[in-house]
Amino acid sequence: MDEVKKVDWQKLEQQLRLSYEQINWSNLQDKINTSLAQIKIDSIHQALTLNLKELNLLEKAMKENNIVAIPDTDIRLDVIHENQKKAEDQLEKIKAAKAKKIVRL
Repeated sequence: MDEVKKVDWQKLEQQLRLSYEQINWSNLQDKINTSLAQIKIDSIHQALTLNLKELNLLEKAMKENNIVAIPDTDIRLDVIHENQKKAEDQLEKIKAAKAKKIVRL
């Protein structure tokens, strides 16, 4: 308890106020927004990669069993190929977006 009494609370308060005023809030907000966007992109990338893997497994199973369509569903090899292509295209777009650097003037 003696340590608390030794603290110069007014000086500490003033230092905190000065530090708070020196924060570049615009820059901080930009960094937060960039980080959030990166998290979203990573999440989408992970989901697309998982979906593509599942489509590949389904295609393999259907080919091994000489099946071109699953009865009572909309699952057909041509639809699987179409969805694989869409997923691959989206993954390429994500890779391109990750590679781009944001330049502020």
